[in-house]
Amino acid sequence: GIPPDCIQCKEGMKCEEIGMTFPMQEAGYNLQIKEGKRRLSSDASGTGVQVYIAYKCRNALECPAGPPETCAANRDPETIGCGTCFANFFAGDDEAECRACSGSESGFFLIVVLAVAV
Repeated sequence: GIPPDCIQCKEGMKCEEIGMTFPMQEAGYNLQIKEGKRRLSSDASGTGVQVYIAYKCRNALECPAGPPETCAANRDPETIGCGTCFANFFAGDDEAECRACSGSESGFFLIVVLAVAV
């Protein structure tokens, strides 16, 4: 059976290795750490035991398999399903990774705003 201080992994978690102290995130899920230290445990009484929540992502590219809170490059792991980019980054139409905003893109926007204003 399962030791009394542990729980079974749920959907979105990978716990395939004996002796794991924390679950891994399955591709297509964003496994967020909510409190305490990393540990597979059912005790969420505030004693420093880890609580995990698995969110389903739009796709496995935005949320690759790996340690908890793994997202594609420049995506914010604290947002549900790695759903947003960090500040000053944007998501392309068909890309999982977020790219840095460049000065030329903001300059183009300013020209369009000025042209519309005139």
